[in-house]
Amino acid sequence: MPRYAPDAIQELTRSIFASAGTPADIADFMAYSLVLADLSGHPSHGVIRIPSYLEMIEAGRIVPDGRPELLKESGTTALISGNKGFGHFTGKYATEIAIAKAKSAGVALVGLCEVNHLGRVGQWSEMAVAEGVLAIMAVGGGAGAGAGAPFGGAARALSTNPISAGVPNPAGPAIVMDFATTSTAEGKVRVARDKGAQLPPGQILDKDGNPSTNPADFYAGGMMVPAAAHKGYGLALLVEALGSAVTGTYASASGLLMGGSIIAVDPGALVGAETYGEGVRQLVARMHGTPPAGGFDQVLVPGEPESMNRANNRAAGIEIADATAANIRDAAAGLGVAAGPLA
Repeated sequence: MPRYAPDAIQELTRSIFASAGTPADIADFMAYSLVLADLSGHPSHGVIRIPSYLEMIEAGRIVPDGRPELLKESGTTALISGNKGFGHFTGKYATEIAIAKAKSAGVALVGLCEVNHLGRVGQWSEMAVAEGVLAIMAVGGGAGAGAGAPFGGAARALSTNPISAGVPNPAGPAIVMDFATTSTAEGKVRVARDKGAQLPPGQILDKDGNPSTNPADFYAGGMMVPAAAHKGYGLALLVEALGSAVTGTYASASGLLMGGSIIAVDPGALVGAETYGEGVRQLVARMHGTPPAGGFDQVLVPGEPESMNRANNRAAGIEIADATAANIRDAAAGLGVAAGPLA
């Protein structure tokens, strides 16, 4: 696949969003977040999303100049409305509040409501661990039917319900995980479609409930299955409750908007920072010291592949499929923006 200079793609992305009515600071952060996802090796949440976000603006679902608003607050909690703006910008705002409260009170619960797609939620865990805060984020799909079937079901009834967590490690790489509780993320189905590739078996069903590997079947009324069968289903329900029920998202006037919760903790609150840090150091060292299985060079902890990808892709450029590039060019042309590196 062709590779492109990250800075040039980020500037093109910023220009596209700015031309769609997005204020400069929000457009800057959107461009940064999408390119960061591509750099991290997750194109499912990168610039491939530009056309769909513009469609959401056109439909009135995303208010491009919408800004997060603090609805209620205590010493350890906060509820934030995204005011139908970009979820990435609300996610940043909410994470900053969660970090500050965890540092001052030891623990925090911050809810997000009236929010759009939050992007790569691992970004918020990375923000937290950079500040020495342990954080868990759960994203609920709200009242919409979503993309996933429950365990044993053959119709859409759940979102992809991603969960992310970050564990600070003062002595080395932080542990950062971010995954859908469905068998895959919708964006990864989108990437496979744009590449003309098939999906691995066991990820989606067609509209009749039959197993499929064709991405087109998902977009023709198909559905994802839970990751790890009943275990993923149970985790999805927990994430949905934390992300949607706790934040009042089911009471929203719109069934299209999402909700989320961030639980943030000062990891040294109980035993002190030094004891905590030594415990995590030993944990990561034990993983790194485990002999690799066949087909693996070494055992890593979650978050390390993304760090390696960022280093490699900053040097080599980010991959963008031809179909994705064409979609972005069309979106840019519709706003009178020169396609620049994608021309």
